[in-house]
Amino acid sequence: MIPRTADGKIDFKTIRESISAKERIEQLSGVTLKIKETTSEGVHWKGPCPFCGGRDRFAVNEHTNRWWCRQCSPNDHWADGLDFCK
Repeated sequence: MIPRTADGKIDFKTIRESISAKERIEQLSGVTLKIKETTSEGVHWKGPCPFCGGRDRFAVNEHTNRWWCRQCSPNDHWADGLDFCK
């Protein structure tokens, strides 16, 4: 069942909070993010980029459910984990 807001719109905030970006990205791309690194920004999972193929460029922040590739991200900021699914 898709969560909805009081006005009937899809509640993306609830969806984002209930989905692990790491698990979703691994399922969709077939890439396994094995390297776990704890930083001041939280836990990052790192591995090969499913877009450009770089071995250690791709990371997912476990706390914020955001992803970023040091080589091919569309901008200089972490992207929403749900955006990866588009």
